[in-house]
Amino acid sequence: MNKQDFIKVVRENLLKLGKDKEFEDSLSFNQDCGRKIVDCFFDSITEVLEKEDELKIVNWGAFNIKTTKERIGRNPKTGEPIPIKPKKIVKFRAGKTMADRIEKSLSE
Repeated sequence: MNKQDFIKVVRENLLKLGKDKEFEDSLSFNQDCGRKIVDCFFDSITEVLEKEDELKIVNWGAFNIKTTKERIGRNPKTGEPIPIKPKKIVKFRAGKTMADRIEKSLSE
């Protein structure tokens, strides 16, 4: 799913919050607004992870920062050993509620 498709999903979910036309009209949600919401959401996650090692969102999941160890890799062409520096990577673990919903949708 690309960013534009995700923005559409966010819009649809927001519109589900209000079942009446008045709510939909008051929301005045367009593509630009959706893009800003999605950008803000991901920027916020990134900002927190720059400062902290973990971000937990209850019932949704947790982002963790893991530092890989230095290791020796190999050049696939020559077989020459190459040192690979340690780096930080982001890991995500789905929370129980999200995992259950995904599992349920896969079994249908």
